[in-house]
Amino acid sequence: MTPAEVLHVGDLYDLGVLAARAAGLHALHLDRQDGGPHDEPCRITTLRDLGRVVQSLTSGA
Repeated sequence: MTPAEVLHVGDLYDLGVLAARAAGLHALHLDRQDGGPHDEPCRITTLRDLGRVVQSLTSGA
């Protein structure tokens, strides 16, 4: 598996999401407290939305 085939889901933006992207992984911010950053394009506030994000990534959307 290559880094581009991996989706990291992290609740710590700086230490998880940005670090994963720096390593070449797709990254999704799980922002349960809705604290932001709110301009993050790949952000969810509940795991219920995870399927939608994975589907969009695998469909190439």
